[in-house]
Amino acid sequence: MMILEGAKWEKVYEETKELPDPEKYSTEDERNLYTVLKRTIPEDPKRWRRVVKGLAGVSEETTTGVHRLY
Repeated sequence: MMILEGAKWEKVYEETKELPDPEKYSTEDERNLYTVLKRTIPEDPKRWRRVVKGLAGVSEETTTGVHRLY
């Protein structure tokens, strides 16, 4: 999620200089995610888009096992 949201917000930042507002999100996990993105995007505005190019798929480990999301 961080990589995909990071790539999305990099595009927004490139066009408008807007960054995510962590306080708009309701869960602690979301607020932490967007806090990291808010800090890292200005440091390297293309980091997440470079990372996303190397992705072939995603997996999610849950209490019931690993689920592959392609």
